[in-house]
Amino acid sequence: CIPTLFLTLAATYVSIPRYNGKLAVYGISYLGFTAWACVGSEEGAEVDACIPVISQSRVRSAVFREGGAVALELIVLWLYLVLRLMANLSHPFMFIKNFTLGVLQRIESRAMYHLPLADVDKLLTGDEVPFFQDAVHYPDETGPFWRDANVLCGFEQPVPSTHIVTGWYDFFLEEALRDYQRALDSQTKEPVLKLSKERSANTSSASSSRPAMRMTIGGYDHWALVQPLQQKLMFNCMLPTLDENLKGIKPTDREYATNDNVNDSSDPSAPVQLYVMGATGSSYTWLGMESWPPPSSATTTTLLHVTAGKMLTWEPCASSHSSSPRPSVGDNCYEYAYWPARPTPSRGGPSFNLFNAGVWDQRPLEGRDDILVLTSGPLTEKVTVIGEIKFDCHVWSSANSADFVARLCDVAPSGYSTNLCEGLTRVNGFPGWTPTDEPATGSTTESATKEMAKVGQVRGVTINVGPIAAEFGVGHRIRLHVCSAAHPRWFRNLGDDQAPLATRLAPPPQTCHTQRVYFGSEFPSSLKLPVLAA
Repeated sequence: CIPTLFLTLAATYVSIPRYNGKLAVYGISYLGFTAWACVGSEEGAEVDACIPVISQSRVRSAVFREGGAVALELIVLWLYLVLRLMANLSHPFMFIKNFTLGVLQRIESRAMYHLPLADVDKLLTGDEVPFFQDAVHYPDETGPFWRDANVLCGFEQPVPSTHIVTGWYDFFLEEALRDYQRALDSQTKEPVLKLSKERSANTSSASSSRPAMRMTIGGYDHWALVQPLQQKLMFNCMLPTLDENLKGIKPTDREYATNDNVNDSSDPSAPVQLYVMGATGSSYTWLGMESWPPPSSATTTTLLHVTAGKMLTWEPCASSHSSSPRPSVGDNCYEYAYWPARPTPSRGGPSFNLFNAGVWDQRPLEGRDDILVLTSGPLTEKVTVIGEIKFDCHVWSSANSADFVARLCDVAPSGYSTNLCEGLTRVNGFPGWTPTDEPATGSTTESATKEMAKVGQVRGVTINVGPIAAEFGVGHRIRLHVCSAAHPRWFRNLGDDQAPLATRLAPPPQTCHTQRVYFGSEFPSSLKLPVLAA
């Protein structure tokens, strides 16, 4: 219906006498979906500029992660907000009434733990929601629901000038980065023009220069655009793009920073503008780059190795992962517990929860027994990382299916620990070895290691911790969290991937799984940082 509506609007604009044949689409969040859908429609060639803000061109990846993890918080809060709080607003106070009743009945918090997942819509809205039922019963990308509901813009032909605006703590960030690359790649394809007469005449007389592709990444979360400073950033990106593509006005300066100093970027004219987290004391809080990810010549891949004492140390690269890992008797590991009935909570980060998103103090999490905290020594010189952070590790679980969450943090000299980026990887198919003489937490025995060697349960995995631009100052420490849940952002792993997603039920409340992260010469685990070259 969105392309049909767009076609109708485009025809209406063409009939307006003052219409100059130039058209732009713009949208925030869900309306950014509609902007991408317009560009991806049959009449997408009518569009001269596209400005999607905290949005993406694919729908499914916002809800389902590779391996089967589900964005529970996004599902619950979206259904609750749109189909309950904003439903039947017959008078101005209905929203307040709906909100108050929801709080008193604890509907939202109950839904975060409710099983099976297929019944969550009835708890939130009082009835089945057909599209939700289809989405969770047929979660595969090629299934009957997502096959036609996922891709809003296929980039089959060159897209118009595009300025993607997103934030380091937005849950749409990773797909938005892929959209930027898709937009660049689309410029090499043959156009399939379906233009109005007025636009055809305008196009033929215009320059054949390549459309500009730009991206700005701020230091904010999904809801931060309600704040004046972030709104200013959005308009500083949008208005020059509209002037350039609709009026033909080439701005001499494009202001990207949230203050009045246009020189706050290292290169204000660069197509990619990155807010550098933690860089308030530096020459620039914004970094202008020619591409994302930064070229290999701009960064150096540096490894921080997991070692004894729960330390991250700068050491030469250890041996690579084995295709068929078998643990050695002397290998070391860290062990922590995971209870499906009380999963590790999320605190800040790329959340859809207005009250639990963005930068948060992580110290309340770091004292829990279901999270592994690995920390470097104090830095003697500043370290700036730009790009994709990865954690290559060897892991084991007593469950058949386990999630491993890695979170990068910056620890100030005062001990204040803040989150920068985080990622989740689901590992299925552990044989489920559960010996009766399970070693105590924090230890490993020779018999246990030999038993594990027989079935080869130690798995080498890579966790995509996420993209970031951040500066760690002198005296700061680099910290990594490893745990097996980020509830309720991600639907808790119940320990078994055999039952269909929509109908899975919780194991007994006392169920506790043991998770291990290995380190050492044979089964190393290391944090991979793209450090900005001097």
